[in-house]
Amino acid sequence: MSTKAIIFDRISSFSTLMNPDSTEREILDLRSYTFDILQEAECVEEESKQIRSLTILHRNVKIDSSHSFFAYAILYVDGIGRLHIKPFHFPKCGIEEATKKTRDWVEKIELPPPDERFSIVKSQGDVAFALTESGQLWTRGIKPEGGWSDEEKFIISPHFDAKDGMMNSSLGPSKIKSFSFEGQTAIILLENGAVFLYGKLDDMLAYNPSVDAEGILELTDSSKFNPKFEPTLSGDLNNAAGSYGIFGTFKPVKYYRKMRTFVCEEGTIFFRVLVNTERVMQVIFTPVDRYKYFSGLTMVAMGSHVLDAYLTDQGRLVVFKGDRAVSLIPSDLLSPRIHRFTPIPLDQVAAILLPRDSSMLVLAKDGRVFRFDNHTEAQNRPSVDITSHVTRSTVDDLHPAPMSISKYFQTGMQIVLLFK
Repeated sequence: MSTKAIIFDRISSFSTLMNPDSTEREILDLRSYTFDILQEAECVEEESKQIRSLTILHRNVKIDSSHSFFAYAILYVDGIGRLHIKPFHFPKCGIEEATKKTRDWVEKIELPPPDERFSIVKSQGDVAFALTESGQLWTRGIKPEGGWSDEEKFIISPHFDAKDGMMNSSLGPSKIKSFSFEGQTAIILLENGAVFLYGKLDDMLAYNPSVDAEGILELTDSSKFNPKFEPTLSGDLNNAAGSYGIFGTFKPVKYYRKMRTFVCEEGTIFFRVLVNTERVMQVIFTPVDRYKYFSGLTMVAMGSHVLDAYLTDQGRLVVFKGDRAVSLIPSDLLSPRIHRFTPIPLDQVAAILLPRDSSMLVLAKDGRVFRFDNHTEAQNRPSVDITSHVTRSTVDDLHPAPMSISKYFQTGMQIVLLFK
């Protein structure tokens, strides 16, 4: 497991670190905060001195009637499953009053009982979910009926409170497999393929015009929802009603945040797309026929920033503009901006980072980082291993040698790198 995290206030700061051409002055000026669990007094036992999971909470706090600031806190699960919270601020954040108010805010947050053991914690910024080892979901900042709340107390969600972790769904009881946030909506996926939206439900208006503005809905409930596939994209795929509600006969197994894309069991991907219905733009979820648009290739990993990047089962990186209006998607998919192979074996790729016109990054499972130049004239050039450039920032008194990257993720506006 990891022991250190570097938190970047914005993507621009993270991009500066990942650019080997950045000057020493630019590196020194980037806004980041380093968290090292080995320095935390709360983690006394040796086995607790590891980061099992970590995320960032924030709150807009008023200083006076005309000034406010964003207060930040780290929520983390230690090596034995305890949930902790720690206030922090980025360098050059401002006045001492802000530090005091951040500490006051964090002291108001009521964590679950200390004997609860957690496996993962995630946050949208204002809202946080924490999953116990047994499979129960604790939430903070969201009401049971789905609206965002200023309540600072963690509670067990009444929708996902089974003590054995086996949550009810139209597909039968099953444990939570993953959860993510998109704006003011949480996407919760169970191991049996059931998918829930919790929070804002605007995306379901095309399926049921009378749906509540906020709440909880199971997208895979075939007694309530049928598929609405866009034929231009779905091609010859089966559009019949099936066991999985809006997904028809396709079983969802993974969700990619920011890309708002589901991957199904046999490799079919579902886009969230905008369609013009009676002169009103609405959202539907539709599969994409990979034989029509991806030369029959299966997408095994994805990443999004300015552009959308896909890693195929042949080890090729394919990058698209990422349009989600139905009228623009076909031309985008049929004319990818970038085609190139990964610098490492397919099974060693951990993540695709920051795909954009100028460059793209690939993170390997062993912690190495490779950077591509995406300009047309440079697409045949080999990638550059920038690992040493990135990891030198981890060297300190406790860690005299560079550490290895173990994970990358985005939470709210912040980018986090975990190191081991």
